[in-house]
Amino acid sequence: MQIRKVSPLKRALLYTVVLSLSFIFAWQVTGHAATTVTFGDNTGDDGDDFPGTIEDALIWEGGVFLNYGGTGTIPVGEGANLGEASRSLIRFKNIASHLPDGAVITSATMYLFCSSEDSTTDHSVSAYGVLQDWGEGNLSGGFGFDICSWNYFQYYNFLWKAAGCDVASDGTGEDSTADRRATAEAGTLITGTGGWFTWDLTAAVQNWYSYQWSEYGVQKGLRLPRGH
Repeated sequence: MQIRKVSPLKRALLYTVVLSLSFIFAWQVTGHAATTVTFGDNTGDDGDDFPGTIEDALIWEGGVFLNYGGTGTIPVGEGANLGEASRSLIRFKNIASHLPDGAVITSATMYLFCSSEDSTTDHSVSAYGVLQDWGEGNLSGGFGFDICSWNYFQYYNFLWKAAGCDVASDGTGEDSTADRRATAEAGTLITGTGGWFTWDLTAAVQNWYSYQWSEYGVQKGLRLPRGH
């Protein structure tokens, strides 16, 4: 996953978090020593040594049919000028094929770097498990089939249950009547720019690894009242 040029759209958003990406797995197989592997080094590495596939995409209320899977940043919040909400989707695919059989995930931490913000107020950014099989795409504000946007998780055949991946439920299964889980996997307080922030995704990675969940990834969400 390469860091790509940040578009003017991203600079107008409340939070623009550059996808660095460092993702640290620790696992253990019964009868064997614990193993820890770091993908990325938290110093600006783009995470391209992750052995599986990393996908990410912005969905933006100001471009309800447009795909932003090729922009290379992970914005969340509302635009300081326009007020449209933005959320970002991230997923890590093919995890099980790169871990040994019988592994128990003892920790899995995602690191993201905050490069800019339009507010000096600290806000919590949460990660929610996604329940629909969204398509990443590689556009920077364009139309394409079978890829995600604010209105669609796969344009133009499959709509989110509510625009913006917004129907939440802990009681429904994947590919069903909700877009994401209601209970966050993790939340982190963003306290300023120029720093790394972490999300503990241990439980989610264990579920992806054991195929209890499909690898639909997480939604990064910051929900604010209008005007904030």
